Amino acid sequence: MGESKSNEVLGFRDFEYFNKAMLAKQFRRMLKQPNSLVDKVQQLIDIEDGVWKKDQTSDTFNSEEAKTICDIPLSKWETMDRLKAAHNLLPTKLNLFKKQITEFDCCPICEREPETIMHVAWSCPAALDVWAENDSPMNKWYSSDVVFVDLWGKLNAFLKEEEVEVVACIMRKIWMRRNSLLFEKKFDHPRTIIFAATQGLRDFKLAQDQLQKTPMQGNAE
Repeated sequence: MGESKSNEVLGFRDFEYFNKAMLAKQFRRMLKQPNSLVDKVQQLIDIEDGVWKKDQTSDTFNSEEAKTICDIPLSKWETMDRLKAAHNLLPTKLNLFKKQITEFDCCPICEREPETIMHVAWSCPAALDVWAENDSPMNKWYSSDVVFVDLWGKLNAFLKEEEVEVVACIMRKIWMRRNSLLFEKKFDHPRTIIFAATQGLRDFKLAQDQLQKTPMQGNAE
């Protein structure tokens, strides 16, 4: 009762971060069960249209949880890329080497270390140049994590939702830049990656807003 308003606000904010951290911990525990997260999430997402299956989500969760989940914006490409990254399913050089598809596991960009998902998205010098850009949500962010799920858990625990969305888009653009280098001999500047990711996210949200407004306008007519 004797606490000041500032302390009350701080306490609420700490509690919010605690909830996010616990959610990240639960997310990591689910990932340790083979294919459990991928299977469960895929059942709730219409992959073709990149939207949540609202009826099935409502049947699986209570009304408040279902609304929270369905309010999370989805892009079918980014959703699948995140799931693949979390389960180490992207065709990195290391994964291809383990499957005896390629002779070398070295990163094709820096040529210094084995190409893992974390290396491509985070620790490769080329990726670090992207994250060091002034407009990056992770500018001056330090992380020694070597597992993608650990890094993703921290992002969801300590960044704002909008910032996490931008990070996800940037990671996808970094992966696409890697593919462009391999197959087209093109390699975009870090600023180009940041701009394309943020602009793409804005365009996606604008399109989502338009889709939501269209049925309402039709009903009004």
